[in-house]
Amino acid sequence: MNVNIPLRSNWGSYIRHNKINRRVYNLNGEFLDDEFVTENHALMMYEPFLENKKPP
Repeated sequence: MNVNIPLRSNWGSYIRHNKINRRVYNLNGEFLDDEFVTENHALMMYEPFLENKKPP
C-alpha cells in the first residue's frame, strides 16, 4: 500500500491520495508481480498533523 502525505489544497482543506497494490507470489513463494487494486482520493475533514501532547 502506498500512502502519500496529505496535501493542502488552494481553498485550505487537505487532500489525501492512496493507492493499494497486492503482491503476487507463485506456489513456491517467489515474487511474481505487484498488481494495482484500487486508489482513493479524499477531502479530509480535519487537519492531519496533530500535535504530540505529553501527559502532565
